[in-house]
Amino acid sequence: MIESYENAFQVIVLLVCVIIALLCIIIYHSRTWIMLFYFYGAWLMGDAYWLMCLIFYGQVPQITFISDISWLSSYIFLYLLLAQTAPLEENRRRYCLPWIGPVFTICMAFFFMK
Repeated sequence: MIESYENAFQVIVLLVCVIIALLCIIIYHSRTWIMLFYFYGAWLMGDAYWLMCLIFYGQVPQITFISDISWLSSYIFLYLLLAQTAPLEENRRRYCLPWIGPVFTICMAFFFMK
């Protein structure tokens, strides 16, 4: 029961963050705010799916790939935001860092398939 309250609170906070980012897009016309809007939006969709499963089915979903995909896509938008706002010399040093996520995901996929 407490998990549904926590998820509802997360959805409300993320909805407020999406609205604030959308207002900042309209005011500032900046690509940075667009990436932040997409990050919050993708995270919101994952949490909303999780919350709807708790409300309608009364339990945590058995297969969570829908929410996992939206959460992983939100990390991609966050990485693009960080890459866009970082200085040019920092971007060259962090070239291998984004490959850690897909490698970890593939390893975990093989682990859970066994």
